[in-house]
Amino acid sequence: MNENTRSDGAGQAYSRIYNRRLIFELLHQAGPLSRVDIADRIGLKPQTISGITRELLTQGLIHEVGKSVGQRGQPQTYLAPNPDAGYSLGMHVDQGRISIVLGDLLLNIRQRIEWVGETTDPAATTTVMAQLAESMILESGIEKQKIWGIGLVLPTLNADTYEAEMTMPGWDLWRGFDVAGKLGALLDLPVLMENDATAAAMAELFSHPGTPPRNAVLVY
Repeated sequence: MNENTRSDGAGQAYSRIYNRRLIFELLHQAGPLSRVDIADRIGLKPQTISGITRELLTQGLIHEVGKSVGQRGQPQTYLAPNPDAGYSLGMHVDQGRISIVLGDLLLNIRQRIEWVGETTDPAATTTVMAQLAESMILESGIEKQKIWGIGLVLPTLNADTYEAEMTMPGWDLWRGFDVAGKLGALLDLPVLMENDATAAAMAELFSHPGTPPRNAVLVY
């Protein structure tokens, strides 16, 4: 028996969190969908789907986007993520360049900044990153509490954990520097950091839902 099927309170709480995430991610990847569509795809009981979608609607994370027309039976209401429910910043730092985008919940890019300059000093560069992000949020008119966090990618993440690495001139001072911690403290936002090649592969996977597995090569 796994945690999803346990009858105790902890198991039920875990199951509800899991099902809530399952429904939201399905809508994010394949919406708009009706509650019947959701049930057909993930096999949850209608009562469970109704309760979770009602909760997501109340919180503004999803919204109704239309009803079925010309079909037999009771019209179905279609649901989809609300793009304005939350936003995030995506940052890419490379040698001599900082790229930042502001995206909504449906991954629509609302704003973009490209900065060119010296990036050898990690502390100074992180300060510039924070200033650019603050300026972007201010210009967007979006309340800062609606910014859920920052996705930060670098080419040298965790290079010291591998048995072999390609030395990259210009990144020597970045080794061991807690850029995520520093940036998060400056902006008072959570920061998730990843290697840029890994992030590119994950983005490619999630931006093409429903397609068969593919191989990809990222060339610098």
